[in-house]
Amino acid sequence: ARADGDTFLCVVGNLPRGDAALGIAERLQRMVANPLAMGDTELTLSASIGISLFPDDGATPGELIDNAFAALVHTKGQKGACQFFANEISNRARERLTLESELRLALQERQFELHFQPRMSLAENRLSGAEALVRWRHPVRGLVP
Repeated sequence: ARADGDTFLCVVGNLPRGDAALGIAERLQRMVANPLAMGDTELTLSASIGISLFPDDGATPGELIDNAFAALVHTKGQKGACQFFANEISNRARERLTLESELRLALQERQFELHFQPRMSLAENRLSGAEALVRWRHPVRGLVP
């Protein structure tokens, strides 16, 4: 089924093992990679695949789709990549989303501070300048570089 844009879903039931899903994914990748004739041009496609397995990676269709998509995103745009979902992927994605929303809030609430770090000339034993550094005064984490 087409999910969105160039994202498609494939649901396979009653797989005996997780590696059977990998075999199906590899078959799909080979089928997509068959060259297509477009007039005088030959077009070759590739497919990156994210895999989630029931029940380990989700109990509902929504969870399974979200986790398969998280695994797909984890391939970082590598052509022809295949990635199983892992809890670490979900945790990293959740941490990143939390950080992004906290940063947006920090901008609105002016939680950033400017600090100056002196630069010394050791040869002349004198102040030679300063570096301007931005620090985030996080309400829970404290001062974040």
